[in-house]
Amino acid sequence: MKRREFLGVTLGVAGSVIGTSACSSDEEGGGEGGSFADGSAYFPQSVCSGDPKSDSVILWTRLIDSDASGDLSLELHVAKDENFKERVSINGESSLALTAEAAFDGCVKVRVTGLEPGAFYWYRFVYRAGGKAYASRTGRTKTAAAPGTDVAVRFAVASCQDFNGKYYHVYKHMADQDLDFFVHLGDYIYETTADPGFQTTAPGRAITFRDTDGAIAFNAGTDKEYYAAQSLDNYRELYQTYRTDADLQRAHELFPMVAVWDDHEFSDDCWGNTATYTDGREDENEPTRRQNADQAWFEYMPVDYMAGPDFKYDSGVAFPDDITIYRDFVFGQHVHLVMTDLRRYRPDHVVAEDAFPGAVAVTQQEIQNNGFPAELARPYIDIDTFQAGMYAMALADNADKTEFDAAQFTGLVSVDFINGLLDTINESLSTPIDKIDDTDVTLERGYAFHMLMKTDRYGQVGARYLVNKPMYDAYAKLRFDATSKASEDIMGPTQEKWFLDTLKGSANTWKIWGNEYTFMPRTVDLSAVDSLPSLFRQKFSLSAEDWDGVPNKRQELLSSLAAIENMVAVTGDIHAFFTGALRTVDGAKGFTEFVCGGISSGTYKTLLVNTARNSPALAEAGAIALAIGVGDFLTDPDTKANPHLAYQAFDKNGYATFVVDGDKLEATYHAITEDDVAKAELAEGYAGHFSDTVFRVNAGSIDLLLVEGDGTKRWDHASNSWV
Repeated sequence: MKRREFLGVTLGVAGSVIGTSACSSDEEGGGEGGSFADGSAYFPQSVCSGDPKSDSVILWTRLIDSDASGDLSLELHVAKDENFKERVSINGESSLALTAEAAFDGCVKVRVTGLEPGAFYWYRFVYRAGGKAYASRTGRTKTAAAPGTDVAVRFAVASCQDFNGKYYHVYKHMADQDLDFFVHLGDYIYETTADPGFQTTAPGRAITFRDTDGAIAFNAGTDKEYYAAQSLDNYRELYQTYRTDADLQRAHELFPMVAVWDDHEFSDDCWGNTATYTDGREDENEPTRRQNADQAWFEYMPVDYMAGPDFKYDSGVAFPDDITIYRDFVFGQHVHLVMTDLRRYRPDHVVAEDAFPGAVAVTQQEIQNNGFPAELARPYIDIDTFQAGMYAMALADNADKTEFDAAQFTGLVSVDFINGLLDTINESLSTPIDKIDDTDVTLERGYAFHMLMKTDRYGQVGARYLVNKPMYDAYAKLRFDATSKASEDIMGPTQEKWFLDTLKGSANTWKIWGNEYTFMPRTVDLSAVDSLPSLFRQKFSLSAEDWDGVPNKRQELLSSLAAIENMVAVTGDIHAFFTGALRTVDGAKGFTEFVCGGISSGTYKTLLVNTARNSPALAEAGAIALAIGVGDFLTDPDTKANPHLAYQAFDKNGYATFVVDGDKLEATYHAITEDDVAKAELAEGYAGHFSDTVFRVNAGSIDLLLVEGDGTKRWDHASNSWV
């Protein structure tokens, strides 16, 4: 692979305050106060800052000049006031000279150190051309409070901001908040242009690629053609376009950001450097595409390198260790924010998308040995030897009438699956093939993949989404033990050790985990709903793509995290609001997870409906209606399938704000409807379109409280209600 560089971080050391009269660089058309010419055309993505420490922050911009080529020179000004009358010297000078390199798309990143803790700073970038000085818009940033300082910390949490057909009213709302910083948990961009499975478009809110030859084309030549980013230019163009939004720019101009990626910064539902578009039809291990995605992310996001200021990317270092983004931040005495990376190191999903539906996942012996639910088991045979291999030969000979290959009809296979295929095959045979007697008590019984809901030859249902929970958990346990836990090693051993050591060793009041996707279980129990088809009279996990897909590793981490005093998780990804009061088995310990709605992406309700609609088997069985009402099943007081789930709004967009001090952590969900997010303008302003829900956790307590006016209610697990 060709050696490449990643954008380096320029180091600037702040010094004393100097007056504007001493600023020798303010000449040739740029001078006192705001006398610079408007540089918006040269700085089309404006400015942003990130990764605030008590003495440093990252400052970012992108400089372009259509009349110039190659690298461009610019300078950075930093001040303690908005009017730049108290300019701060950098490296002993009134400004810092910089170069916007064409090799990095004109992006510039500066780590300014030597700053005062807990202080606001204003900054701008200046470009000189044609005898004039053009200034970027002014950015404001804030350093973290010094460790040990007893101050309240205010921050927001955001995620999932699709640009296609959606608008950033949420960022407009955020810009009016009093915040020290905001956390972005990923899906800052979406790599696809108009995926009909979950995206829409509108005039002026659609992504198109310059480099369509370098992109991945879907439905080529049809009216449903769309693309996914693949080339470096594709990924860069996404950031360029998203960052032109005025509301997003304003939020960046006001608050520093602490960001990690999720999947869409590379590819939907990815693991490592492997995509999942074809659900196993093709090998989607794409190291070059992953490297393109990573490079664009580091160019456009105001993130620091964990390896330090002298970091140089070396493509000779094997993935995933070539670059690291998990890191932590301390804000005063009360907040220790720990950000993880749950995509780069994770293994493949536990159930493969191309798993043969008829294959037996859990045998009768494994059910007996492990105490798995025997009443769920169904008969299976060794198709190679049963009745001298007659069924293996019959299915192989008639494979053209099914969607399966002849070679797949081997080994332990479900009787129900075989009989179902025979129903199809026999329609065209003059002499039908006898079905296997599924009441034969001599047949062994187990769980096949189709019983986990993996009914399609290639598909996400039963693999990444909507799995039969008891059977999936049984199979996951077998894989977990057989692979010495590697099948569920989401963080990778190095990151997981760092994660737990950092949290356990923290002296701050609150330990806050920036967690990309939902940790708490989301179980739907339909086993007693007699009006449903038998396919749905089961207990489901709605997703196996997040922590619900790694139940054994989650239980391990829950035990460790629950023992840490004042532990809280803030989560994105799922496009819904959930609040979970998680507990250990004995109920004595636990922590709270706050799952925050998506900025603009289709809500969880919409995603579930689309998943049901796109699966023929689910749509035929009436799953669309179930998807619409899934919120009621999640919090059903009769089944109590989720005693930890204190709140859900699976049909809303929005974000959350947090106020944290030595006494309490208070979280506010700011929710807006999906319909409003699709409107370019909101009638009578935007503020009235948001509704707030407030929660509180007191220091030293694991109780979750709902704030209502001047009073509170406590979430009670036993009654599954607020009391």
